[in-house]
Amino acid sequence: MVTLNELKDVFNAFRKSRILLTAYELDIFSIIGSGVKTVEQIASAAKTDERATTILLNALCAVQLLVKKNNRFLNTEAGLKYLDKKSPEYISGFHHTNNLWDSWSTLTEVMKTGSTLMQKRIGNRDETWLEFFISAIIHSFSNEQNLFLIKKCTKALNKHGQLVIQDYIMDEDRTTPVPGALFAVNMLVATESGNTYTESEIRSWFDNAGITFYKRIDTPFNMTQIIGRKINTLPFAN
Repeated sequence: MVTLNELKDVFNAFRKSRILLTAYELDIFSIIGSGVKTVEQIASAAKTDERATTILLNALCAVQLLVKKNNRFLNTEAGLKYLDKKSPEYISGFHHTNNLWDSWSTLTEVMKTGSTLMQKRIGNRDETWLEFFISAIIHSFSNEQNLFLIKKCTKALNKHGQLVIQDYIMDEDRTTPVPGALFAVNMLVATESGNTYTESEIRSWFDNAGITFYKRIDTPFNMTQIIGRKINTLPFAN
């Protein structure tokens, strides 16, 4: 059972995430680098207001993302390793997470309208994906669009060719795996009709497109591969 304190933590988790994303977006960790910097130095390099910068830096220290010594700031070991652009282990992918902040913030309105408030991103992409290996694509589309995509891929495959779908594959109750369930919310706010899908749904696309299920491979990075082979030849309808 979730405790009251755990519930409060969930409610307030966005605050830590937001200050980290803002610091990341402003390149604060790279500005500090391996040195020790004053507020004035950091604000000047980041082109930010000194008072606002002071408050942000102190908050980052409070959540142990920076260290403060004699009114100067320095990176933690983790910050220097993963958040400083000069590090070979710098994590660059969080710029996309910053973009997701805007779309996730529309979730309440999306619940009322049933469709994204963000700019439509699908366009005609389903007409261009004619590959054997479909990775991180199906979650952007509806059931009907995915069936259309699979049929087009089937048409492009050679006889006995193989089709691999790699994505978050949900259990039948759609609550696990957790990353997939959360990613479905991301698709809700960011696409017109995207979702995460179950193995049985993918198999039904295969069946309708003339693809025979071959095997499933669960990878160590939360993605699953559903592999099918072209056995039967069905007529393709546009």
